[in-house]
Parts: sequence; C-alpha cells; structure tokens
Amino acid sequence: MKNSKILVVFTLTILIGLVVSLTLIFMPKRQEITPQNIPITSEQAEIKEIKEIQKTTINNANKISNAIIVVVIFVQLLTLIGGASVFANIKNSSDSAQLKLKRIDSADIFLDLPLYIGLFGTVVSFLIISYNPQASRLVAYSSTLIGIIISTLMKVFIHYPLKQKLLTVIEEESIKLKKRD
Repeated sequence: MKNSKILVVFTLTILIGLVVSLTLIFMPKRQEITPQNIPITSEQAEIKEIKEIQKTTINNANKISNAIIVVVIFVQLLTLIGGASVFANIKNSSDSAQLKLKRIDSADIFLDLPLYIGLFGTVVSFLIISYNPQASRLVAYSSTLIGIIISTLMKVFIHYPLKQKLLTVIEEESIKLKKRD
C-alpha cells in the first residue's frame, strides 16, 4: 500500500514535468517590435540577419532540449513502471524464497536502467551544447537527476523491502529445519 502511494505521487510528478516541458516546447514565440520607417544600412542589415539566425538557432536548440527532457522523462516513467511490475511479479510468484531471491538478483538491471537513461539524456544534451549552453546544461543535469531519483526510489521502496522479506522467510525456514533435526 505504501509503495503504491509513492509510485502514484512519483508518476504524477513525472506527468506534471511532461506537461510543463510540452508547454515550453509549443509556447508561442515573443514578437519583437522594431520601427519600420528607420533606414537601415547594409551593415545593420547584416547584423540584423545574423541576430535572426542566432535567435532561430537558439529557439531550435531550446525545442530540441525540451524534446530531449520530455523523451527522457517518458522513458524514465516506462522504466519505473516496468521495474515495478517485474518486482511485483517476483513478489507474487509461487516460487520458493530462495528462487525469488535469485530472481531479484537477476532483475537488478531494472534498478540501473534509470541511471543509464539519465546518462543518455546527459550525453545527448551535451552534444547540442554549442547551440544553447544554458538549456543544454539544464537538460543534462535534470536528466541525470531524474535517473538518480528513480533508481533510488526503486531501490529503497521496492528492492530493499522485498529482499529483506525474503531473507527473513529464508531465515525462518532455516530455523524450522534446525528445530526438526
């Protein structure tokens, strides 16, 4: 029950992040107001054209950065749901405690996936850093942070309690066997 509440809160947090990121991606651009009747020299025209190219490049980089963080958050959410379902299947299986413990050890990759996905988002963000350093760094750090948070939540609230429960069951079975002898 406690784990499901945490999972719901975290899922809502991820969804809110998605909504904010999508809003930033599709937010209308601010229109620049310039006087139309002032004569412009060729040098000023070149500077204006360069500034327009820079603005377009920065806007495109911002859109790419926002798209990266949206994709990373979505994939992190899928990883969280997938990892939780794998551990739930192990917990609810009718296997012995020993076998469940071995299956948990083999399912550890699901605890590391959020870190790898966060690292992927970081690397991709740093690839576009030359276009917009601030946005790229923000996405890189956010991507890594989200991976660390999800991995930690899964380890603390899913992996650890299940492993402790199984170790307790194994210990109790061991004590019962010793009493029989």
